[in-house]
Amino acid sequence: MQKLDYTENISVIIKSLNTEYFVDVYNTGIKKPSTPHDFSSIIPSLFDSKSQFEIIVKDKDIHSILKTLGADAIYSSTSLTWFTTVLTGKNVALAHLLSDPIPASFFMLHKTLYSVSHLNKAIFDLQKGKNSKGPDGKIVFRIIEEHKEISIENYSKIFRLLDELLSELSKFYGEKKHSQVYLLDSGSDTNLGIETGIKVAKSVYLIFKEIWDSVINRKYYKQSKNNQAIIESLTLRTEIREKREAGIITEKEEVEYVHYVKSRVDELINLNVITKEIYDSNESKKTMQILLSAYSAKLLKGDNLREQD
Repeated sequence: MQKLDYTENISVIIKSLNTEYFVDVYNTGIKKPSTPHDFSSIIPSLFDSKSQFEIIVKDKDIHSILKTLGADAIYSSTSLTWFTTVLTGKNVALAHLLSDPIPASFFMLHKTLYSVSHLNKAIFDLQKGKNSKGPDGKIVFRIIEEHKEISIENYSKIFRLLDELLSELSKFYGEKKHSQVYLLDSGSDTNLGIETGIKVAKSVYLIFKEIWDSVINRKYYKQSKNNQAIIESLTLRTEIREKREAGIITEKEEVEYVHYVKSRVDELINLNVITKEIYDSNESKKTMQILLSAYSAKLLKGDNLREQD
């Protein structure tokens, strides 16, 4: 599992299981560990947490994390039934509660999750930046590996295509910021983070999203000029047309910009490169691979728009 996925899965676990609430309960009780408290108020939250646990463990990566922490036993019906019995009808001191292995394990699980989350976030934010959708000039791509590893040749192609795409958009938007890699996180797939100009990053994110939406919707599959139909639907196409109408670029430059950008994105998608947001929006890697194959077969067959530079 990649570091980025691991960090995000920890966040899902904490939110789903209501970890911060249980840690607050623990921290309140630990201030006066020998003083009896009415802990029965947490029982509804226990049942809700149990319900969410049953949902999120259907994800194998999340289940792997929780299983490692012993959560299967902690969240078993037997354990939680005993926990509620201990809490019902009487005030107990936290010190006494923690002398029982089941409540102790429950609270320690959530304290561990909470601590891991804050540590991961502090470390990983330094590596990847806080956003991958472009508002701060950063965008994360997902390179989906169909086999065991990505070849050096394909890595070289991907970096070249990204450099060409970003350079062309930088020229179009008049941004002089040099694009650079700030994240290369390899696991079963690879997360590739690029920092570039703010306008360029926003445009790249939107281009991939709009082209990918056309794949999902399949609204261009039966048209004879698939690529041209997609091109006309892009927000970037409108921006380029407006510059031509304003006399900032020529008609020839208008055509060159559009086809240059679209062809690079086509080739990147054919190399299984998409934005991480697109990947996360799909239910499974299998679904993603089917859609990638459909894109190559239906949209690009016999219609390569790449210019011969």
